[in-house]
Amino acid sequence: MQEPFMPIVFGNFFEPAYSDRNFRERSMERLRDLGFNAVILDSKAWEDFAVRFAGGEASRYVEGQEHMMRAAAACGLPVTFLALYMCGDNLYPHIRTSPPRLGEAVVYADGRKAQWPKYWSDQAREVQAAHVAGLLDTYGAQIARIRVKDADEDKEAKERIPLVSMWDPVCLPSFDEEGRARYIHWLRAKYGTIERFNAAYGTRHTAFETLVPEDWWFSLAFADREDAPYDAEDVHRMTRAFRMFADNMLWRSDELAEYFADMERRLRALNPALYLMPNLSQWNHYLNPDTRFQRDLEVMELWDTATRGLDMRRIAPHVDTALYTVLPVGSGCESEPYAVTCQCAHMRSLNPGRPFMAGVYWGRFLYGDIYRFVTPAETLGSIVGSGATGVMTYGWGGMDDGGVLHRLDEGFMASLREANAWARRVIPKLGRRVKSRVAILYPTATSVMAPFKVAFSEQARTDFLGLYRACRDWGYDPEIVEAQDLEAGLDADVLLIPEDPCYPAMPRPEAEEGLRRFVHAGGWLLHGTEPGMAGAVFPMGTKPTEGSCMTYRGEGGIPGGRGFMGLEAGAGDEVVARWREDGEVCICVTPVGSGGVFRMGFPAGYAFASRTMPHVPYSQGNRELYPLPLMDHPVLRDFLQTHAAMDAPFALRDVECSRFENGWIVVNHRSTAVTMHDMQDMQDILKKGRRIGTWDSAPSGQQGRLEGHSCACLLLTADHDAQDPPAS
Repeated sequence: MQEPFMPIVFGNFFEPAYSDRNFRERSMERLRDLGFNAVILDSKAWEDFAVRFAGGEASRYVEGQEHMMRAAAACGLPVTFLALYMCGDNLYPHIRTSPPRLGEAVVYADGRKAQWPKYWSDQAREVQAAHVAGLLDTYGAQIARIRVKDADEDKEAKERIPLVSMWDPVCLPSFDEEGRARYIHWLRAKYGTIERFNAAYGTRHTAFETLVPEDWWFSLAFADREDAPYDAEDVHRMTRAFRMFADNMLWRSDELAEYFADMERRLRALNPALYLMPNLSQWNHYLNPDTRFQRDLEVMELWDTATRGLDMRRIAPHVDTALYTVLPVGSGCESEPYAVTCQCAHMRSLNPGRPFMAGVYWGRFLYGDIYRFVTPAETLGSIVGSGATGVMTYGWGGMDDGGVLHRLDEGFMASLREANAWARRVIPKLGRRVKSRVAILYPTATSVMAPFKVAFSEQARTDFLGLYRACRDWGYDPEIVEAQDLEAGLDADVLLIPEDPCYPAMPRPEAEEGLRRFVHAGGWLLHGTEPGMAGAVFPMGTKPTEGSCMTYRGEGGIPGGRGFMGLEAGAGDEVVARWREDGEVCICVTPVGSGGVFRMGFPAGYAFASRTMPHVPYSQGNRELYPLPLMDHPVLRDFLQTHAAMDAPFALRDVECSRFENGWIVVNHRSTAVTMHDMQDMQDILKKGRRIGTWDSAPSGQQGRLEGHSCACLLLTADHDAQDPPAS
């Protein structure tokens, strides 16, 4: 059995230059004992590495890193490298005195050269490839080797050389002559003629050559909109402000896709055995924590991935595993374990048909010291349950909050030690994950271009997470899909569509046809307000409503959220629920072909993820009204159970269950223990002639009992029943 690859990043900016040798050596011993099996060194393209590659003297930093390699080898730990970084990396020049090698730098609008490479520059890419070549040539003997299958169906794994080939990619514009010409070339390719550009932007230019940066770059044209770049009305009217902001993000998306395609070619030319595993985002993706909620912390827009034009699905074909670093935090900087499992499902979708790794951020002290409330065991259980076959960890011994893992207490370390050991035992034994018949459409457009400063962004992100969380609580393990999957033909029974208000800026006509075919052929679609693609394919009239409370199956509920609508139900539609205040339609079903569309006049997922409940309106008197998850008949649960078979043998809030062809991963996010009895006699899954093989939990405990904030693997023996669904 192939052992899972579980490396950890050791070092950040100044480490190891300013720590003592004993700390490095003790750290390697501790990392080995915690269950990591490789170390990733912070070896970015700095000038002192180039000097060393050429045979020069080792700087204090490089000498420290070479000592770390020897210390790791003494503990049986191979190393690999975090080789390239978003901006070359000289964030602390007063400490890390060796400058980055950029090749060619972008130029700010005021004419200053930035410490940031031009991602499209051949010169910059040559420097980056040369740096990787230097790492391979100089330290090749110390680099880890792993065995990986190129595709799930491959029988044999191949030996590969893992490399963190980029960390947090962010493409900036350049306002020198070449950079301006490049962006204008992109505009010309998109719009074709200056007349079409004028029609879109509401301008009267005579030629593309007359455009100046204030005509096409948002922060220059709309400096007065720094606090709120655009709003829902801008999107609805497709104003110049929204079009320009969207175009800036789409240009970035194109540049990143082209960059990764070209760098794949360059790096594989160095060594075809390289296993490219870039970390595409450091602190979650789309479900980023909004630092405006964090006291005494500088607001850093850069860490909001919706400012980057980052479309990971376009990058994924050019790497060996598309991964990013997750942490159990919601957009309000509160602990949220489902942010991990939701994003790991997204990483699975980025890597169709091949094994994938996930990234996790241990030791994050900000966001209320989150690991006081969420344990490594439950977090790693969610990652393994997603189907990940390896885990990259960040980080140990760095300068800032990225490297405080080594400072955490023994209680945390004990949970991490047990969880790592559990994952290394369990992953090689698991069969293939069983594919769910429920899918959630990823809100690509809004994730690419709606930063938190856009008023609707937080609700849209929570709506996506809420749909996922509701599915897990009610016994489903949904797939995350994107437009490409609809174009190819979606194999599912139910598709949930979260809010995607920015969809008009990234329409996908072929995917819309795929969605139409899916429903006509018998699929069921659910959406709330701002349905994006669903609204384009199955439009429905809406009207303003005074409603904030609904009646469903004779029971009162309060959805929560903003943007409630009354639905204009047609003659063939079934009215399912109404707003209590004005009687307008709140939920209705529209039959379409052999399937149908289930419409909600409120943000469906947000209603199930919100941690607050509005006050019962005075107009409702003393009537009992509850948040949707606490109703006797939660509407989303009823919909799912009507149209799709459950993936899990039980449904229990805050307990995940992921099905594999030979067993289950169960994760308990509660603070209290659950047992087989709580899980509605999970033994029922054994009735088809199978029996329990092993119950393996972290932390270890009684068979069939899962402690709070822990995980377990239930492996089965005997033959599979012929009626079992296929694995994915």
